[in-house]
Amino acid sequence: MGGVNRKFYCLAWEFEMELHQTVEALQQTHGITLHLIRIPREVMEKNRKSALFLAPAYLQAEPISHTDGTVDIRLTQFIPDFAEVPAKNLENLQHLSVERPFDFIDFWAVDFEWSADTPFTHHWQDYRTSQDRTLAIASTAHHQYPVPGEYFICVRVVDVFGCDTDIVVRVEVNA
Repeated sequence: MGGVNRKFYCLAWEFEMELHQTVEALQQTHGITLHLIRIPREVMEKNRKSALFLAPAYLQAEPISHTDGTVDIRLTQFIPDFAEVPAKNLENLQHLSVERPFDFIDFWAVDFEWSADTPFTHHWQDYRTSQDRTLAIASTAHHQYPVPGEYFICVRVVDVFGCDTDIVVRVEVNA
């Protein structure tokens, strides 16, 4: 199928936490373009004539391995979930999210020992206040793992609209 641009659209009410990594892997493996589109709640309203179908929030992060064997995490990309934004503000906010994506983050936290079997544990966090609007985009925990091996780090972001987005990052710790 050389030269054919195959695009697929996936509509859903909700998406799994790690779905963006699966989407990227599927795109690379199969040479396709896959778009995730959230079905808005408004489509269930009887008298609704239109509704905006938007992509879910998108978050990327990468591990930082320090020379002392400790690990931190850096946010590399964020696109907020605009599902709760009034249509009249949507175009401006989408433009701003491309120019300054981290401005849409109010809070983020890291669970360096994440497991699907346990609740999220805040090992490190940063947040904005009304007096201090700065926000770190890299953690400063210098987390030390007990033994070399594969670990999973969960990163949780809460955006200015109150929506939370999680991503799980795999890290390989060497001796």
